[in-house]
Amino acid sequence: FYFHCDDKMSAHVKLLLNIIFGYNNFRSKICWQRNFSPGSGRKFQAKKYSRNVDFIFYYTKSKDYYFNCPSIPMDQEKIIKGFNKNDGDGKGDYYWAPFNYMPKEDVLKKGIENKTIQYKEGNKYPCYKKYKNDSDLNIKIGNLWTDIKPVMGKKRNYPTQKPLSLMERIIKASSKEGDLIGDFFLGGGTTIIAAELLNRKWFGTDINHRAIQITSKRLENINRIQNVHFKIDGIPMTSQDLKIALNNSKKYGIKISAFKVEDLVCKYYVKNITIFGHNDSNKRNDGGIDGIYFVNYKGKKYKGIVQITTGSNLSHFKSFSNNLLKDKELFGVYIAFRDKITSGMKKEALSFGEKFGIPVLQIITFEELLDEGKLIKVPQEILTF
Repeated sequence: FYFHCDDKMSAHVKLLLNIIFGYNNFRSKICWQRNFSPGSGRKFQAKKYSRNVDFIFYYTKSKDYYFNCPSIPMDQEKIIKGFNKNDGDGKGDYYWAPFNYMPKEDVLKKGIENKTIQYKEGNKYPCYKKYKNDSDLNIKIGNLWTDIKPVMGKKRNYPTQKPLSLMERIIKASSKEGDLIGDFFLGGGTTIIAAELLNRKWFGTDINHRAIQITSKRLENINRIQNVHFKIDGIPMTSQDLKIALNNSKKYGIKISAFKVEDLVCKYYVKNITIFGHNDSNKRNDGGIDGIYFVNYKGKKYKGIVQITTGSNLSHFKSFSNNLLKDKELFGVYIAFRDKITSGMKKEALSFGEKFGIPVLQIITFEELLDEGKLIKVPQEILTF
């Protein structure tokens, strides 16, 4: 079990983990240097040291566990400088390495006779010829990890996304191919990607739909296909499933907004829509807009707005359609359940006519999206020959 945290809560977390897993099952506290910049400007105006490291607590279930200590190749320049002697005996380069104990008398006598062991002045124990060809030229890694850089800038899909090399090191150290890896806080999905690439079985969970969407997208990017190589549980994939989930949210006293239907539609059911308003103040003043998208037609970019609702009526629909009256360049998409769409709403939508061969205002039902795979209509370029 590996638990990552910063210095703010590390002491508290350590006490809790000792209670959960047992003090005797604590194996190591890894210090990961995640910040390689010394810092400047406002960071150093504060009266404190810059924060350059995070901590990873490592526990096992018992004393019987698998561990393959990570290692990195020794620097070639150090190898050349270290193994700097050669007797021409065909055994290759070597250096005189000190014993950290006194060898048995017969081993010592034989080594001195064949000149593979000798005493050096000032050494408590004798030295032996350590040949490069017989040596492990990898350096075992301790609990200070300074060679893995964090994910920065545009490469980061999620605020707490871990580097792939960090998760690969942990997985290789504590599992074999075919073992099961679990990540209970998916985040950017790096643990799952590392497990998949290293031929481990895996599962991941997260309360945040965004984390699940990012992880599934990253799996697709390495040619893994949903429902073939992996499946998603807990996300409604049919209109009936969505209705059940919404009813359950009411049943257990959870507000509809907490279920984030807009998130589900924009991230799972319809591609390339950006959720409008990422904080509460924006959502309160969104003018009936839940998402936006853009289409290109004949070299010009046009904007589309989306309204997603689980309960609708003509008045609500007209409130959304008024946005299109204010801006003649806009397209509109209204998404609701089929039984909420009235003839008046359909008539209102038709009144906006078409532009570039598609309706200016489209009505799409959840049933069409989830059950029939219907997509938003976008203008098609007219090809001339």
